[in-house]
Formats: sequence, structure tokens, C-alpha cells
Amino acid sequence: YFYAHLHQLLLRLVESRFFKEAEVVANAIFRLSSCHPRELGSLASGLAYRVLQMSETDHNGFIKAAIAIGVSFSSPPGDMDFCKEVFRDLDHYLHRYEYSGDPTQSQKKEGSYRGIVREKTAHGVVVGILSHCCDVTDDVVQRISKTRSALDPSVPQRLTHVLDLTRRFCKLAPETAVDSIMRLLAKIYKAIGDMAKRMIANKGTRSIHSSFVDLCEAYMHDLTAEVYEYIMVINDEILPDGEDEDWEKENVDRGRADKRVVSNLKKEAKRVPNLIYSIEDCERKLIVLSKANGVNLMKNAKRSTARSVKFKDLEMPSSKRARSE
Repeated sequence: YFYAHLHQLLLRLVESRFFKEAEVVANAIFRLSSCHPRELGSLASGLAYRVLQMSETDHNGFIKAAIAIGVSFSSPPGDMDFCKEVFRDLDHYLHRYEYSGDPTQSQKKEGSYRGIVREKTAHGVVVGILSHCCDVTDDVVQRISKTRSALDPSVPQRLTHVLDLTRRFCKLAPETAVDSIMRLLAKIYKAIGDMAKRMIANKGTRSIHSSFVDLCEAYMHDLTAEVYEYIMVINDEILPDGEDEDWEKENVDRGRADKRVVSNLKKEAKRVPNLIYSIEDCERKLIVLSKANGVNLMKNAKRSTARSVKFKDLEMPSSKRARSE
């Protein structure tokens, strides 16, 4: 009864464009649905998708609250389908903004969620989707750790959607949400490595389920190729030409906002060596599993020259390092 009133209230607030008040009601619906997920979860997620399609706003708080409801209470793979739909509108918006310089032109493209993808909200939408992908990957890792027998086929299938979406984000905009993308990539390779390790440990299981084979062949190695390209782009963003003094002077002249962006990029670059180690450790486990089961999981692997990434370029400029010492 109480939820029904909140349901109607949220719809009316969105129709009247009172998005600040709609954020408060959306948060209340999220908390109420968290207490009764079986009874209210599907109703709440359907409501969230509806209000997001109705909305044309740049109110970040409301958008984040509605996205949280939608992805948290949707049954798989409905949550990832929603993320992919939002990604299509986001992809169109960012490319039109990049090429035409006029972000309003992107709204001419028909899309279910184009009204919530704007200049002020694009970053928040990206972070919200990537955060959900991290939650899904954490859930996969937890399920793997609790598995004592053969791996559930639904686990690789669940991760397949995350891999596909992550690969798209790596191609979309390398400078967007670097922190979230790098964190998600580390979780993904750990999850795949844990799955391979679990299968190696189960010596009595001599066959690999087709869902895991599909995960490795159709998605993982495509993702890995994109990840190495992504790493190289991040490297170029941090030190474009390798000229320490010119690079430092240029970014000082740009102002505080750009210096903060560069600082964040440098911080995230420290994760690059660890990420490359995680990728190669995951591949090593897949090779061991392939030899143990007679299934070549690496046959579609794509070699990349990005393995020779210059880690020295990820360090601080020499002049700044000297002053810090």
C-alpha cells in the first residue's frame, strides 16, 4: 500500500519535472525494495526504467538513484540489457559531441534513454553502469569461492555480458572514468583466473562447459586486445610527447581543473603494471587448464604490441620528481 503511493508520487514528480523531490522518493523506493526484494523488486525496476525513459534532465542525483533501482532489482540478464541500451545512447552522445562540438545534436537520435545523457550527466551515467558491472563481477567471484563441485554454467554466462560491455567502454572514451574502468578490468581478470583455477583443482572434472569456452573464445581475447590499446592511450594522455618541461608548463597553464584530471590519470597509471600482470596470470592459468583438459582456450588469442608498453613513461616527469625528492 505504501509502495503504491510512492510509485504514483514518483511518476507525478517526474511528469512535473520536480527532479530534486523525485530523487528523495526514488531513494525511499530503493530502501523499501531492498527490504522486500521478492515482492517489490520487479515493480521497482520497471518503474525506474519507465521514469528514466520519460525524463529529460541533467539532475545527477535523480538519475543515479533511478539507475541504482533499475540495475539492482532486475533479474539477469535484464540488468545488463538495460546497461547496453543506455550505452548505445551514451555512445551516440559522446561521438556527436566529439565530432560536431554540439552536444544537443545527439538528442535528435532516437533512443530509449537519450533524455538522461547530457554533458553534466554523462560521467555519472558511465560510473553508475561500471559500478554495477563491478558488483556483478564481485558476485561472480563470491559464487566461485563458494563452489566445491563443478562450476555452475550460469557463472560464465553472467560474466560474458560484463566482458562485452567493458570492451565497449574501453573503445568509447579512454579518458572517461579511468578509475572505474581500471578497477573493473582488474576484477574481471581475477574472476576468470579464479574460474580456471577452480576447474584445475577439480581434477575429477575432465570436461569444460561450453559457456566457459565461449567466454574465453568469443569475448575475453577481444577484450584483452582492447585493454592493451586502452593502456597505450592512457599512457599517451599522461605524457603526450615525453617532453617533461613542456608537458608540465602546458598543464599548469590550463588551470586547476585540467591539473586535477592529469593527476587522476597519473594515479590510475600506477595500476597499469598490476593490470598487465593480472592479464598474463589469467592467461597462464588458462594455458594450464587447456593442457589438463585438452581444450585449447587460447586459440583465438590476439597478440598485441602493447605488451611492450613503456613503464618509464608512467613515471613522474624528471623535473617534478627531482623537486619532490
